[in-house]
Amino acid sequence: MRRRGIPIETLMELRNSLSLLPPRSKERRILVEETAGLYSVSKDGRRVTARAKGKVERPFRTVKEMHETLYHLHEPETIAEANTWLMQFLLHYNRQSHRRESHSRMEDWLSNLEREGIREMCSWERFCTFAREPEQRKVGIDARVTVDGVAYEVEPDLAGEKVILGVGFI
Repeated sequence: MRRRGIPIETLMELRNSLSLLPPRSKERRILVEETAGLYSVSKDGRRVTARAKGKVERPFRTVKEMHETLYHLHEPETIAEANTWLMQFLLHYNRQSHRRESHSRMEDWLSNLEREGIREMCSWERFCTFAREPEQRKVGIDARVTVDGVAYEVEPDLAGEKVILGVGFI
């Protein structure tokens, strides 16, 4: 049985090293903590990486499952067309009735807005670390694309083709 992403060889080494140390020793605790830190798990074996919470994850998952299936039937020609389809889908989805209330999802959202309106979720600098602007580039004959002086390798069969990259704002 696999234990939370830690390779079995590492677990065996850890076990051998721990057997040489006295119980409840400082060295034993440090060894366990260092090994756990290397594999992003807590000392008790649970992952310490972030997980999405249901209230945030559910709408994105619903939109993905419902909207993405439309692409299997007919693929959009351009990004602009895909964005138009997504906007139309979201408008339709938000006009649907709320699962518990007697009004639409959009009316529910608007009725629960704070008086001050929408608050800033994060700083502009933080937003720029994950927000991307689509940018078209031509792949060189060496199967590389250069962004801000840094060359990135892509699949060799893309050499000479135009590709769309998600380039950060900053």
